[in-house]
Amino acid sequence: MNRRIIGAWVAVLLAVGMLPARADDKEVTWIRELDTVELLFKVGKETATFEAHVGDNSITVKGKLTPVKDKKDFVTFEVVDVIEKGEFPTKPKKGDKFSFKWVVKDDKATISEIEGTLDDEAKPVVAGDYKKKKQ
Repeated sequence: MNRRIIGAWVAVLLAVGMLPARADDKEVTWIRELDTVELLFKVGKETATFEAHVGDNSITVKGKLTPVKDKKDFVTFEVVDVIEKGEFPTKPKKGDKFSFKWVVKDDKATISEIEGTLDDEAKPVVAGDYKKKKQ
């Protein structure tokens, strides 16, 4: 899978991962696997961490989650830190913001309706279904 797409996808996923997923405020990890890419979203009440792993390359994006007040199930993710191992040609920068629809039902979460500055090639990679990682 193209690293450019993966990097842009990471930015979107960061936004997704920030939405509170549980009432007890415990961190929940969501996983999505595409071809050789493994995506992890660790979601807390107001923060989230997104990780993308492709072979020896990885990126970790930490951010702040904020519900969008006038849009049900939408959340905004603001990037506060980016840690890169290897190379990701397209990656978010500190201060970048993305929003998306984040719906959780049982052990499945879905990202859709991605808005903001995100590469059009990355949107179909980020959008889709995620499974709750068993603890």
